[in-house]
Amino acid sequence: MKAGTTVGGTAGVAAAVTAGVFVVVLDGCSYPVFLDLLYRLTQDPELPCGLALPPASDGALSDEARPRPGLALLPSVTSHSRGALFLGSVPKDPWVDERLWPGEREAVTDQARFKQNQDLSRRGLLRRLFLKGDLARGGALEAALRDEHLPVVAAVFNAVDDEIGSSNTGAVSRLRPGDINGLLSALGAAFDAGRAVFLTADHGHTPFLGTALRVGAGPTPRFCELAEDERQPEGFAVIDTAGLGGPAAAQGTRLAFAWRVGAYRGQPQVGFHGGCGLEELVVPMARLCRHGVPASEPGWWFGGGGGAEEE
Repeated sequence: MKAGTTVGGTAGVAAAVTAGVFVVVLDGCSYPVFLDLLYRLTQDPELPCGLALPPASDGALSDEARPRPGLALLPSVTSHSRGALFLGSVPKDPWVDERLWPGEREAVTDQARFKQNQDLSRRGLLRRLFLKGDLARGGALEAALRDEHLPVVAAVFNAVDDEIGSSNTGAVSRLRPGDINGLLSALGAAFDAGRAVFLTADHGHTPFLGTALRVGAGPTPRFCELAEDERQPEGFAVIDTAGLGGPAAAQGTRLAFAWRVGAYRGQPQVGFHGGCGLEELVVPMARLCRHGVPASEPGWWFGGGGGAEEE
């Protein structure tokens, strides 16, 4: 994938591997959730897998396995950041918050953008994208992964985004690999077929930390349009979005994006995205293998240990 960004990622993966690839997109998966889920994958009794240890300078294996972080496209909403991932370039479509973006429209748009990816088309690479409803164990996804004439297979798993979209802010939940419908069986089919398996996310999310961080009403929790003389909400920053696609601010208005962790507009829910906070924009970019290892915490990470403790 291109360094530092998920834009064009599918094309970069396909160019690097000739034996076939499987691109796993975890909708809304923040870096902390990824670290925890990856640790659980390495401990999974059905299919233990994780990161391959890279070679060190002396030819031996390195002691650290650090996936490269990528950046989602601002604003970190599915209609835009996931669109960039599949299209391979910055979409020019409107930015639409998930609550105003019905699932059937999302499915049509994702499929269309994947077909329009010019890098994949230029290389003559056949590809197929699987979305919610097509991920069941033993179904079409696994058949596609076994098809040696289909070099690029991608799938979006929505379990993280489904959880953060809940209004049950009092619940404490940690996803296990088996909780993500079809993930383990798809990984197993990809490994058996000799595919390179890459995992990323379209965007991350910021957690709900309490109603005291609510800054007002609005259809989009982490970005908003302001009048020319209107002050931005607490925890938001005005950003010039020229070159990021989507609509330009109307004449006499500006666009503001939340940077403060937990700040939101509208109604409470488990998590939010759409802003410019690192927890929304930094996403994992990792290659998985059987019997791999957890991710070492990156240099910019605050904390100790290489993975979460199993409960």
